[in-house]
This record gives sequence, structure tokens and C-alpha cells, in this order.
Amino acid sequence: MNSGYWSPKLQRNVERDRLADTALQQDGWTVVRVWEHEEIGTALATVIRALGESGRD
Repeated sequence: MNSGYWSPKLQRNVERDRLADTALQQDGWTVVRVWEHEEIGTALATVIRALGESGRD
């Protein structure tokens, strides 16, 4: 693995995602990240849980 390439790239991705999350949350969105490798049932449960939590405002 070329860590000289991948480490900075992954760090930039994390920073980008955090900035996007913050911007979306400031606009009133609930951010849910579901990864493509997650089982569909697990992903669905994550989204449902987030929807339930967002309704408690």
C-alpha cells in the first residue's frame, strides 16, 4: 500500500465529510452515513433510528 498517497487522501476525505456534515446540520438536516458494504438490514435500522431521533426536537 502506498501510505504516502493514501494517508493524506483519507485524511482529506474525513475532513471533507466533517465539513459537509456540519454544513448540513446547520441547515437543519440529520446526517446519516451508510456505507456500501453494510448489510441492508443494518443500514435500514440506522436510518430508521435517525428518523426517530430527529422527531424528538
